[in-house]
Amino acid sequence: SPPSNNVKMSTAGDASVALSREIRWVVESISTIEEEYLESPKMELLGMEWYLLVAKERLRSVDMLTAYLCCAENYSNFWSVDADFEIELFDTAGKSATIKKYTKRYDCKISSWGGNIIEWAKLFDENENLINDDKITIEARFSLTNIKGFRKNTCADFTDANDPRHDVTLIVEGKKLHVSKQFLALHSSYFNTMFYGEFSEKNKKEIEI
Repeated sequence: SPPSNNVKMSTAGDASVALSREIRWVVESISTIEEEYLESPKMELLGMEWYLLVAKERLRSVDMLTAYLCCAENYSNFWSVDADFEIELFDTAGKSATIKKYTKRYDCKISSWGGNIIEWAKLFDENENLINDDKITIEARFSLTNIKGFRKNTCADFTDANDPRHDVTLIVEGKKLHVSKQFLALHSSYFNTMFYGEFSEKNKKEIEI
């Protein structure tokens, strides 16, 4: 099941913006986990993908269900964010069965954190009512503060004919794209030859590709 799409943003004076979010996940085929990790659907926040991870792990001679809040690596090596979060397991009636709370600083060296949720044997105890049709429901609620160094993806707008940086128009499948010759030539030998070589296109304002 896809994660919930609840996002909350708040500010406190001149403090950095705090982001709060929830990931609710119905984990399927839980009984088939054997020394492998299952990942929830990912959600994008701060230009990075955040997700839950569950596993069956043996801790101190006891098999445990473990869960972690994870974020994919950012292109920047200098990012960091403080996360306060809790991971909750629900029973089949939607009531809380167990909840674990964590505080951790995420950065380029540590991009996942969590731990044991419940003993594996207890998870499958029929009296606990935690599994329905080989599925369990877990939820992570997290708040991010002290957000630093995230590199965001930027998208160029090639539809603006009045942008002074654009000096040529490419026509691709009938659509006009207003671009910079210098930018394209810098990233493509094809366009470098077209715009600065001995071709008739170099002096045209519109070029059909």
